[in-house]
Amino acid sequence: MLSAALGPIGAPVLAALTATHTAHVRDLDRLGDLLGGMGDAARASAFAYARTSDDTAARLGSVAESL
Repeated sequence: MLSAALGPIGAPVLAALTATHTAHVRDLDRLGDLLGGMGDAARASAFAYARTSDDTAARLGSVAESL
């Protein structure tokens, strides 16, 4: 319908628009996957840092109690 409204150049213009949109959606999907992976890594790092901090605090607390 849109290609008919655009006249003789309608089909190539519509094809270019469709290809651009498809590439844009594909790139956004890849970016979303990348950011999701970064979020997972950040969450795992935060958990590891918190665990290390808690373990260190517990060890320091037990040393302080023994003094």
